[in-house]
Amino acid sequence: KIVEACQEIAGIVLAELDRDKNEYGPDMEKAMTLADEKSQVKRKDLEEEMKSMHESIHRMFSQQLEDSLAATREKISTYISHRIAEAIKRLERIKEVWEATKREAAAERFSPYFVVGGNDGLHLWECVDLCCGEGGTSLWLADRTGGVVALDSRDDSLHRTRARAVGFGVIDKCVVARGAVVELSAGCMC
Repeated sequence: KIVEACQEIAGIVLAELDRDKNEYGPDMEKAMTLADEKSQVKRKDLEEEMKSMHESIHRMFSQQLEDSLAATREKISTYISHRIAEAIKRLERIKEVWEATKREAAAERFSPYFVVGGNDGLHLWECVDLCCGEGGTSLWLADRTGGVVALDSRDDSLHRTRARAVGFGVIDKCVVARGAVVELSAGCMC
């Protein structure tokens, strides 16, 4: 369209130049000056028209780009929301399976010594974990009971137990202490 407009304007200018040449005849210099003035006016008009067309095209493409970006943002947001919801559901299922597995393991491991599960379960007991190692059992007990005392004779194990208790947010329910179990009483079940 721009090329066609330029050709049309050039044709108009040439036609007017020919008309002026015929009108002024021998006074060609005057005709050329007049043609230059008309050409400059036409050039300014053409520049303004091209500028207007450029701005229209720019607005049109800018709006299309904004609309496209908004639609893409919406698609990405929806996709991410769905993926996050799916991930949360998977994590909840994993957590349920993990909790069930831990309950089963606890019932199997601790049932001779404690009542595990139900409303009257482990949460009612204060526990002692002898030879706690890195505190896996201690942390599990602390999470489900009123508190636990974790004993071990090795300082490195106690440091790891303390660090893990802080990480799991149960340090307020754990007493981590150094101690050695030398002799168990005859009536102890462990």
